[in-house]
Amino acid sequence: MFYTLNNREPKAAAASEATPLMLGDGDESERKVIADSSMPMPLAVRGAKPKGVYQDPGAVTAKENQTPPPGPALAVIRSLTPQAEQGDARAALQIFQKLEQCQGALKTNLRDGGLSDQATNGGDRVYALKQIEAVLQECQGLEDKDLASMGYWVEKAAKGGNLLAMLRYSDGGYRYLVGDETEMLRNPERVIEYKKKSVEYLHQAASKGVPEAMLSLATTYKLGIMAEADPVQAYAYAKAAQMVHPSGPPGGQAQFLTIYSDGLSPDHLTQGNALARAVYDKCCLK
Repeated sequence: MFYTLNNREPKAAAASEATPLMLGDGDESERKVIADSSMPMPLAVRGAKPKGVYQDPGAVTAKENQTPPPGPALAVIRSLTPQAEQGDARAALQIFQKLEQCQGALKTNLRDGGLSDQATNGGDRVYALKQIEAVLQECQGLEDKDLASMGYWVEKAAKGGNLLAMLRYSDGGYRYLVGDETEMLRNPERVIEYKKKSVEYLHQAASKGVPEAMLSLATTYKLGIMAEADPVQAYAYAKAAQMVHPSGPPGGQAQFLTIYSDGLSPDHLTQGNALARAVYDKCCLK
């Protein structure tokens, strides 16, 4: 399930737009509360500008940051590669985004109604088909080796400090860095390394005040798949995310936190609230 911290949705899902951030498979109440969230970031977060290349934590997953560069894919990759190889994390991310866009368009089965879940009426479907056709034109000339490099570029961008790349690495990056189920079974050590890096990147992004990273950590510690299950940490990161960016309309915040607080003892809730405060103070209290 894809979670977002804003309610700006495109007219129709199309291959020309980046895949939204996936933060876990919550229940319907969790999805609704987060999807309804549209409250602005606190001034303390929006106004803080650390040294170096500034990345606004509240705008990391904004649509403009997730949209691949326009133009023919081969030309885009050729122009960005020198900068990316020299350490430009944003350029590396854009190469990944362009390749991901092409991969999505190439995999869409238009004949078998591949857009049926994305376009609910004829007008939206026509719009989406035109968008995909335009992307396919841009992707002409790409080879399998180009698409196989996606893992390299997203990891390079994350390692270079790009916050969105850190989220994307942890959000489905295993497809490009580990492979399918067969590859997972063949290379269990690669799976272990990927899980370790994913959690590390999420912690890095959370320490910068990125609420999506905090929500993803909440899911990570709740499910116990990417890291050992820890209900107290799951609650703490959900609470910290809410402190940075209130989840849902007034009255909905408590409903959201019950997803993570259910079953916790009073002592554990006290510990979780203290940890949430520590996370928030470290990243966002200026």
